[in-house]
Amino acid sequence: DGQIQCLNILADHMRLLTFTLGDGITFSNEGRGYVLRRVLRRAVRVARKLNPNLSKTDSFLALLVQPIVDEFGEFYPEIKSQLKFIQNQISIEELKFNVTLDSGLSKFNGFIEEARRNKSTFLSGEQVFILHDSYGFPSDLTQILCQDIGFQADIVGFQKHMQDQQQRSRAEAKFYKFDSDDSPWLVFHSDDGSESIFSGYHLKESHKVDGSSFAVVEKEFHQVRKLRQLKNKDFELVLSSSPFYPEGGGQVSDVGFVHFHKLHETMVFEVLDARKTPSHIALLLRPHDLPALQEQFLSLPDLTKFFADVSMISCHVNMSRRQNTARHHTATHLLHKALQLVCGEHVRQAGSFVHPDGLRFDFTHPKALTKEQCLAVETIVNEQIMNNVAIKTYVDVPIESAKSMGAMAMFDEKYEENVRVLEVPGFSLELCGGTHVQSTGEIGCFKLISEGSVNSGVRRIEAVVGSGAMNYIQNSFSTLTQLSQIFKCSQEDVISKCDIIRQQQKLLESQIDILSQRLAGFIAKDLIEKSYPLLNDIKLIVSKVIVHNTSELEAICDHLKGKNNIICLLASEIDGKAQVMSAIPKVLLQQNKTLNAGKLVSFFCEKIHGKGGGRPDFARGGGSELALLDSALQQAKEFILQEFCPVKE
Repeated sequence: DGQIQCLNILADHMRLLTFTLGDGITFSNEGRGYVLRRVLRRAVRVARKLNPNLSKTDSFLALLVQPIVDEFGEFYPEIKSQLKFIQNQISIEELKFNVTLDSGLSKFNGFIEEARRNKSTFLSGEQVFILHDSYGFPSDLTQILCQDIGFQADIVGFQKHMQDQQQRSRAEAKFYKFDSDDSPWLVFHSDDGSESIFSGYHLKESHKVDGSSFAVVEKEFHQVRKLRQLKNKDFELVLSSSPFYPEGGGQVSDVGFVHFHKLHETMVFEVLDARKTPSHIALLLRPHDLPALQEQFLSLPDLTKFFADVSMISCHVNMSRRQNTARHHTATHLLHKALQLVCGEHVRQAGSFVHPDGLRFDFTHPKALTKEQCLAVETIVNEQIMNNVAIKTYVDVPIESAKSMGAMAMFDEKYEENVRVLEVPGFSLELCGGTHVQSTGEIGCFKLISEGSVNSGVRRIEAVVGSGAMNYIQNSFSTLTQLSQIFKCSQEDVISKCDIIRQQQKLLESQIDILSQRLAGFIAKDLIEKSYPLLNDIKLIVSKVIVHNTSELEAICDHLKGKNNIICLLASEIDGKAQVMSAIPKVLLQQNKTLNAGKLVSFFCEKIHGKGGGRPDFARGGGSELALLDSALQQAKEFILQEFCPVKE
């Protein structure tokens, strides 16, 4: 019965893993990805329970994907097309967990042995937390393992440690906590229960201020729902509809200004952010040249006085920022499709960040892109830009209709019943509520800056478009020009010139190493001649030497240690600090068990207000009190003679 139960658990977990990975979600440390990771880890534990001798270097769970695809692939073609990707993701995660499981089990067994020595059957909350935080060992796994051997795990204590860690993280957070601000709202016009919406897709530029273009949207005051002053003296404003795009879908918010027009004056507020809450779009405002609203927290009656005679407002949206952001957002759609064409249909968007100065795009892929793949992706995107294809937008499309059209959606993104679909005709089709250019040619050009890993199975590309791409290319060309001038060669020969210089540098470094070793030998020979004689032909060297770096000091110690009859403690001034090293041959350590280089260095470092230590045969340390160096050397010599070594009579 136990085996049948394990097999049922394994089958159930593997179906979940297969379908979820096929939908584009990946393993991670938070959200759905963390749930997926826990499911896989439980599947690994069950598989090991069935067969403790399973290989730790080959994935067993990945072998179970094919039977699931054979069974369900006809009805769910996405798992069939994503077979290799699913198997690869499971394999990587399983093998990684095998390492975690072994190290965590070792620590867990150590805690168990410690508890048994203390005649206890209890694992503390701190120990459960250490297993979780330092070894990636889930608390539920610790609990199950404890139950198997008749132990108890303090899960309540573990949760307290987790809460303390979260509170520390929150205390270090840089962003203002709007939800924790209980400042009261000044309600101007109560809403009818409907959500405030974004209404700024089709704005037109009207004027420029300090080089930035703005679009102006005027609103009657009855469209202002409510306003409040936050504890940090900024303001929040809610309109019935907002021309400022609220941050979402990876795209940053619009910024600009809101003007409150009175009969004889206008109050100007800067829009720092627009964010979507469950019920409305909130604009974060900061008073502009309004000391009375900036210097103190005002009561509701005082706020009422300030806004009582406002007749209308005007929203000034920064269109320069909006347009630069739109260029990068449309480019992410082109990039997504280009990655699928180059790397395979398994590629799915795993997150993005779109702002006026660049884009960051995360996607599912098991390994790094080659230089050739990066170039191919960049070429495909730029071809679409040069084609100057007109963008098509479909609004209020039922979500199921959008999916049947073939529109790509993010797995962990929440969509309304009716959605907005963006199409680059003949190339890509995606669900998206962000702002975009009207044709691909407006993007200008696309330049891929970097490609790297985010976590297991997820890669990240950073890129720039438009003027940002041009600036990047021009700066790169300028750097290339400067290098060609420095090397006195053509731009085409810069790389070969760098290779020649690198080879010359390696040769010089090897020659310097040889000379440094010879110099260390000469210094060591001189120190031996001036050494202090002890019994049994043992010699003591406690001296200050002149060197340029710690490597030279270590080389001298190595020469002296190789003589087998020398105890040395050497100090030097390096980069404005005192550095010390001690070396004792292992032959002498065997003859005199009290000898210890680590103790010598610790004693010396205490005298110069520093720290140090190490092995019995070699130790190092340092301190900042250079004025105490000579005195510390003399005291160290006396310490050695008194504690360890009888003087030759």
